[in-house]
Amino acid sequence: NLQLTGARASSSDQFTFNINATSGGATLASGTSSGTGNGPFTAATLTTASALPLTLTQTMAAGSVNPLTDYQSSLSCTNSVGSTTPMPNGVITTNYSFGALQFGDLVTCTFTNTVFPHLQLTKALGSGGLWNNSKGTAGKDPLVKADKPLGEWNTFRIVQVGARTTIHLNGKLVVKNAILENFWDRKSPLPRAGKVLLQTHGGEIRWRNIFVKELSPAEALKALSSSADETGFTPIFNGKDFKGWKGAVDNYEVVDGAIRCKAGKGGALHTEKEFSDFVVRVEYKLPPGGNNGLAIRYPGKGDPAYSGMCELQILDDTAEKYSKLDPRQYNLSSYGMVAVKRGYLFPVGEWNMAEVTVKGSTIVAELNGSRVLDADLSTVKEYMANSPHPGKEFTKGFFGFAGHGDAVSFRNVRIKEIAAK
Repeated sequence: NLQLTGARASSSDQFTFNINATSGGATLASGTSSGTGNGPFTAATLTTASALPLTLTQTMAAGSVNPLTDYQSSLSCTNSVGSTTPMPNGVITTNYSFGALQFGDLVTCTFTNTVFPHLQLTKALGSGGLWNNSKGTAGKDPLVKADKPLGEWNTFRIVQVGARTTIHLNGKLVVKNAILENFWDRKSPLPRAGKVLLQTHGGEIRWRNIFVKELSPAEALKALSSSADETGFTPIFNGKDFKGWKGAVDNYEVVDGAIRCKAGKGGALHTEKEFSDFVVRVEYKLPPGGNNGLAIRYPGKGDPAYSGMCELQILDDTAEKYSKLDPRQYNLSSYGMVAVKRGYLFPVGEWNMAEVTVKGSTIVAELNGSRVLDADLSTVKEYMANSPHPGKEFTKGFFGFAGHGDAVSFRNVRIKEIAAK
């Protein structure tokens, strides 16, 4: 018998089923499917002497459009008399030989044909894309096709800072500052460090002239800054004085183009302008044991951690005195509400780069190229020490620095407002 599962690759495709003598190959019986239905079709029947080796074969009938290789063919046979003659069951084949059938065997065999899925060929995108990224994300596909012809050597230059990836192939930019997703845990950033692997999927490939240079924190920040899109960002600190700022101005100073909280002083220093939805980029440097914070949608009075939408903690996570804090108190956590992924802070005395996106009730924070916080504060119902956060629902407020008495420095502060839709 013959049958199909699903439609044919072409309505013209038909199948021929032959019963051949294994010795010599003579065709003893044959039949062909017809029409466009799925069957089953009784293609061939045969009564023969026992102990005669037989071979079952299937081919495409004359006039078919597609080859048999466009179909997966499986063979199953049953013996209604229940003898010990072995029977195939779901064997993927178009050709099967019975060694010797016994006297009285009554065998029914069925080839089942299923069309293989056809590959949908699209325009070749070229090499360099972040293949394991989710569909539609930045970097998944290369910006341009920059591959050389087969047989020629290609040259990659890959810059990796945190999860931010920039790739040049043969001198052309193919990935610009895209986040490389953590394939093993997409809710977490890439590990801070790991191995560099060379991978192939079975084909021949060769590598040569492989060099790795580890970037210092300063080099990493330079790479991040040079590749980041600054369109729409406006500096809110001029590097000279506190024009455009108010609050605890006397407790801060400008040193080497940076805002620095005076040691032993504190209080919130904040912008004169209020912001609703925005992205802020800021570089900061911590002294040993340093503590400050980014005030988000601050109303201009009170403790920014509670009276505003939130305070994103700025903290020397490595200090021994902070070793037993609540997880919601560490660097770039939404203080008292949401913990961060730790381990991405540069050493004390080095500049770090934070990018914070505030939209509605959500807040996303990147630290040195790695996304360490992604939270919707409207869903937070449990607070550290059961302390309420009355400003959590604020939709507008000032941006600033919380100031907790340590000489933490901030520079290159710029904001891009996100227009309401």
